[in-house]
Amino acid sequence: MESLEFVKRKTLTSTDVDIQLGFFECLSEHQQSELKKYTEQVVLYKGSHIYKKGDQDKFIYFIQKGSVKQYTLSTTGKEVIKNILYPDNLVGEEVFSKEGIRNDYAKVIDPEVILVKIHVDDLRGLVQRYWEVNEAFIGLLTKKLKRTQQRVAGLIVDDARKRIIDFLKYNAVHKGRKVGMEMLIKHSMTQQDIANYTGTSRQTVTSILNDLRKTNKIYFKRNSILIRDIASLA
Repeated sequence: MESLEFVKRKTLTSTDVDIQLGFFECLSEHQQSELKKYTEQVVLYKGSHIYKKGDQDKFIYFIQKGSVKQYTLSTTGKEVIKNILYPDNLVGEEVFSKEGIRNDYAKVIDPEVILVKIHVDDLRGLVQRYWEVNEAFIGLLTKKLKRTQQRVAGLIVDDARKRIIDFLKYNAVHKGRKVGMEMLIKHSMTQQDIANYTGTSRQTVTSILNDLRKTNKIYFKRNSILIRDIASLA
C-alpha cells in the first residue's frame, strides 16, 4: 500500500506551472530556460516529509511557496528544530558537498508547499557553466548560514523571552502582512514547534505569549499572531 505521504505528493514539470523564485531573477532568459530543463515542481501538503534522516536521494529543493522545518531528534526522541525555512530558501543542500545520506528531517508545516527540485549533478553542471547561477546559489547558502549563526548566538547569550520575541519579529518580516500599523502572521506552527525552535519549553512559550498579550503587544489565536507595534515589541 502507498504511504499517505506518497499519495499526497504531486510532481509537476516546469512546463506545467510557472516557476517563480528569487533565485531565477538574476539570470538571463536563456539561463532561466536552461535551468528549467533540469527542474520539477513538487506540491506537498502539511505533515509530509521532503526527506527523512537516512534517505539517500540526491536532490536539492528550492522553496517557492509555504514553510518547511528542518529538524533532528535528540537521544530521548525530542524534536529539535534546526531551521524554519520560507520562500526563496533552499533545503537539502548538503548533498552538494557529496554527502551520501541525509542527516536530518525536512517536513512541510503549511497546508501546501511548492518546491522546485533539481538533481545535485545537474545543479553542479549549471554552476560550473554559468557564473550567475554560481553566484546566486552561493548567495542563498550564505543567507542561510548567516541566519543559522544568528540563531546559535541567540541560544547562547539570549534569555527565553528575547529568543521568542526574536522569533516573532523574524516571522513578521518573512511571513507577516501589514494590517494598518499592525503586522499579522498567519502560521501553522504549534506552541511546541516554537519551543523546539527557540530552545525553550511549551509552558515557557505559553507564559511569554500570554504576558505579551496582557500588555497589548500582541494578540494571538491558534494559527495567527497579530503584532500591535513591531518596533516596541520587547
